[in-house]
Amino acid sequence: MLNPSFILLLLALAAMLFVAPFNPEVGNIAYLSISGLALLLTLPKLASEWHRPVIWMPLVAFALIAIAYGFGHGSIDGLIGLIYFAPILTIFPLAIAAQKVQSERWHLTWPAVLATMGAAAAMVVTISDYLHTGTIRAGESVANPIHFADVALLVGFIPIVAVLLRADRRRWFYLGGTVFGCVAVLMSGSRGAIITIPAMLATGYIAAGALNVLPRRAVFISAAAVFVMGVAGIAFGGTQVSGIQRILVDVQTMLANGVPPGSQNYERVQMIIGGWGAFLERPIFGHGPLNFQGAAERFGDIPYAPVPHLHNDIIDFLASAGVVGLVAFALLMLAPIAEAWRVRMTTQGPALIAYALMMVSGYFVMGLTNAMFGILTLTNYYALICVLTAILAEQATREVSPARS
Repeated sequence: MLNPSFILLLLALAAMLFVAPFNPEVGNIAYLSISGLALLLTLPKLASEWHRPVIWMPLVAFALIAIAYGFGHGSIDGLIGLIYFAPILTIFPLAIAAQKVQSERWHLTWPAVLATMGAAAAMVVTISDYLHTGTIRAGESVANPIHFADVALLVGFIPIVAVLLRADRRRWFYLGGTVFGCVAVLMSGSRGAIITIPAMLATGYIAAGALNVLPRRAVFISAAAVFVMGVAGIAFGGTQVSGIQRILVDVQTMLANGVPPGSQNYERVQMIIGGWGAFLERPIFGHGPLNFQGAAERFGDIPYAPVPHLHNDIIDFLASAGVVGLVAFALLMLAPIAEAWRVRMTTQGPALIAYALMMVSGYFVMGLTNAMFGILTLTNYYALICVLTAILAEQATREVSPARS
């Protein structure tokens, strides 16, 4: 009989890796519901598993945000902002559930296949949008093109873990998922996600090479292949892709005239300036989750329409939760890396560190141009990164062969 924990993990992964890229509402509801069931099974084990970084660091961050929001808002009403971070609470039940998967061997094939399928679905969505409407912001039929692109990129890079950990003979096939995800990002026209592609690739290559995860020859050959494909893409009109065109126009405009007033980029720069001013006004606990946007507007040069965030994760945390929020943000960003580092001496440890660094770098870079935390789907994906790292770390601890020192 199948282990209930195995079923819950598989369903949770399927909800976010396969369903969410083309139907985020269903994927989010399914993932949160499944995590609730897992919580009922695993809550008694929380005390014994508290020492794991992927468990205690997000929970401490959640507690710090609660403290900052309560004091920043000036009343208990500020705690309503915790709903934006509720997905953080899904990490520990699914991470603990992974320990109960004893009767079935956990293959990396499951997340790699599901993520490849999800990235393919995202690409199909963008192609369908373009063919039906000719839009340069493909993905709008599913979600905000920025959020859609962020999801497609994260899902597309997840299969790389099968390559880093050398999961099976088909591991190179899963790189198709990365290609699918990148195509979806390019067609979405989302500049932040496009810029994140080389950031994640560079982090993955540098980490894999430095930690001897892959043979140096394989790293150099694959890097050369990526470079050749990039040159070929430019030669065959790749610069005409909507997202790349938008980046090139922005660069040319800023080099010639700076950031032009009235443009979207100018408004976002003003949000960052305003958010920094709001932080300096209340540096310890910030202004709370309901007032930081208005506080930021007072410090900018222009008024902007009411917004739920300031298009930058760091500024959002600083303005809404102050230094306490910044500490929480650091804990969240470091949690998957610390969990991977915990098993560094195992055979799979170095590869897991490289994977965690690559995924966290992508989440961080995308958060520099748009909010990631606080957007339900994207916060769920942060939790998913932690859960996958926890699953792989649990596998690593069961390895019997010692890692190289």
